[in-house]
Amino acid sequence: MEGESRVLAAIALLALIVVGGLGVLYLKISDLERRYSEISGALEEQAARQERSVEELGATVGDLAGRLDELSRRLEELASGQEASRESVEELARQLAELRAQLDSLRAQVEAQGEAQADVAEQLAALEERLSLLEERLAGVEERLLFPVTVVDGSGDEVIVFERPERIVSIAPSATELIYYLNLLDRLVGVDDYSDWPPSVAEARERGEIASVGGFWSPSVEAILDLQPDLVVGVATAPPHHELKRVLEGYGIPVILLPAESIYDVAEAAVILGRATGQLVEGYTVSFKIKMAAGYALALLQGVEPVRAAAVVWVNPLFVVGSGNWEHEAMELAGMTNVYGDLEGWPQVSPESLLERAPEIIVMTGHNYGLTPDDLKSYLEEQLGDAANEIPAVAGDRIYLLGGDYENAFVRPSPRTVVSVYVLAVIAHPQAFGLTVEDIPRVVTPDNLDVVSLLEERGAPAELLDFLRVALQP
Repeated sequence: MEGESRVLAAIALLALIVVGGLGVLYLKISDLERRYSEISGALEEQAARQERSVEELGATVGDLAGRLDELSRRLEELASGQEASRESVEELARQLAELRAQLDSLRAQVEAQGEAQADVAEQLAALEERLSLLEERLAGVEERLLFPVTVVDGSGDEVIVFERPERIVSIAPSATELIYYLNLLDRLVGVDDYSDWPPSVAEARERGEIASVGGFWSPSVEAILDLQPDLVVGVATAPPHHELKRVLEGYGIPVILLPAESIYDVAEAAVILGRATGQLVEGYTVSFKIKMAAGYALALLQGVEPVRAAAVVWVNPLFVVGSGNWEHEAMELAGMTNVYGDLEGWPQVSPESLLERAPEIIVMTGHNYGLTPDDLKSYLEEQLGDAANEIPAVAGDRIYLLGGDYENAFVRPSPRTVVSVYVLAVIAHPQAFGLTVEDIPRVVTPDNLDVVSLLEERGAPAELLDFLRVALQP
């Protein structure tokens, strides 16, 4: 029954977000979090709606076609200058993004039903083609009406972008990743030394096609000025980025520091950067998908007892994940109780505190520095002696190291962060994915634990699987 409840919850969540009838078609992104809390009362009703006949799917396509006609009419009015405003353009972009997500979900349903839905599939393909044309036309209207644009960034500052940015510099790996998701790589002229995803960015930097502007903590003002950027993007959680912002604004270069304290901040960052670059549809689409992925994790683990866990970011001295950051939020969404959740940020703690707080699981980062689970165990034995084995995670051999893209997804506040939620969920609750504790490798990487396939086996929605696959592309 518990497994069936999780499946029903997942189906219900997807239906609530994207396919739950006309009322849900007009949901605003800001309403999604409130909707998550309403799942339990609508399980049977929404699960039943998922079983659609050919006629019902055809009717839904017809409804979407009508909505597309209305959006097309409104775009004509904007293009001709009738009641044109920045607000109206942004609202239209948001609705186009929602419609894109709904079409993606409906396409997945139609494909799953095969030949029985061949006629509907053709209608859907025609709608998607029309939507793509509308998005292209909106881009032209955006450039005329959206700039200059003022955005409030993650530091709370108003930043004015006078023209559509064509030369963008990123000074944070997470910002570079978001730039990719917003289809802005062709405008990227400089990155920090640690921006290595997507792989094409690292390759372009090696070939000299994208310049390096220094480290995340020490970006070079001179290197950035040499590139003559019209937008620099960093993160509000890095103090050096605030200083750089002050300096560059003296040269008339706008600097946007993205909010990065939570996964939902990343969703908001997508909208902020989309607004500042004229990529509004892309910004809203990415924001929608981040919230969808986080919400599906909540539904998938509904009713599962949280596991006490600690996340270690450095061994000697011992630093851990506290609260008030995206890593803490990822742990909570994954069905973990962060034993250091009463502390802020990434505090230094004593080995004795692990004895006192008794985590059942310890997750480590630091793969790129050569740290291993054995290093942590040895350190604890040196500090605590035989008492180290009284820590449940040590006694149960449940110390795990995140490696490769799984580590980067956890330590960088970008759209890829949602991948780490599911990786942590598998580590914490292997039984929910048809695994045992013994099936989980101690060093967890995409090569030895395929989270996407595990979710696919459990009937996760296609648009979620596609979103995660993009985050793990080689």
